Amino acid sequence: MFIDWLETLALLIVHLGFAALLGLFARQLKTRADRALAILGGLVYFGSSLGLPLLWSPKLGIWLASAALFAAFAKLTISAGWQARLIWLYAGVSMLLILAWSVTQGWPTPTISLGFAAAWAGLLAWRRGMQLPH
Repeated sequence: MFIDWLETLALLIVHLGFAALLGLFARQLKTRADRALAILGGLVYFGSSLGLPLLWSPKLGIWLASAALFAAFAKLTISAGWQARLIWLYAGVSMLLILAWSVTQGWPTPTISLGFAAAWAGLLAWRRGMQLPH
């Protein structure tokens, strides 16, 4: 039961965080080709929201939340330092969620093969994110 909640939480954090990152990146695009590729990527991403292993009403809520986060971060004016910091901290949270998932699997292979690497990457990402100027 706890594993199911952890998996769902990890999936939501990664999914919603990725929507915010896409919004940050979309704000910086300059050429038509970049915008076209971003639109294509966004369509694929938002389409993937419909494939989440949830009932339809939560899927719709997550899709709407993803779209709102994308739009908000595409319009937000965030300094370059904070932008980089957010990206590194998001990467750190994602890696630490992978560690938590691997530990809860009940057999050592995921923890040894994936968990330790994710833990190290997560700690390095957090360290880097905290060292950046505001």
